[in-house]
Amino acid sequence: MTNATDFFDMSTAPMRIGKVRLKVRDLDTVSNFYQAVLGLNVMEKDDREATLGAGRTPLMVLEADPTLAPGDRRQAGLFHTAFLMPARADLAHWVGHIAEQRVRLQGASDHIVSEAFYLADPEGTASRSMPTAPSRSGAARTATSR
Repeated sequence: MTNATDFFDMSTAPMRIGKVRLKVRDLDTVSNFYQAVLGLNVMEKDDREATLGAGRTPLMVLEADPTLAPGDRRQAGLFHTAFLMPARADLAHWVGHIAEQRVRLQGASDHIVSEAFYLADPEGTASRSMPTAPSRSGAARTATSR
């Protein structure tokens, strides 16, 4: 396996950019997906938006727009989301969780600076899950992490 620290000092990399905003046709279905698959919790919700996060950290806002065209991933406003797990062991635990839930993976890769697993939400927006650098600690954990 390639060691990311051979090529890149992950300890200097920014680990959060703040919450992301996605436009979705079916707010309840997509919100339920991120809760069940990534273990995010609902922080705020009304009939137009849902803010999801881990613990007390907001990670994404889902904005309902039922006029979006089905199957057009470009309308979400973002190519894909990325969720950092605290360590490789947490990523492995999450992979076990999605296997139990029978969630279909779209792929997996080793980008040298990170290993990642890819899947799509019910409306086709890609989601990537990967571990943080081994030297980092205290990262937000999802509810599916142990």
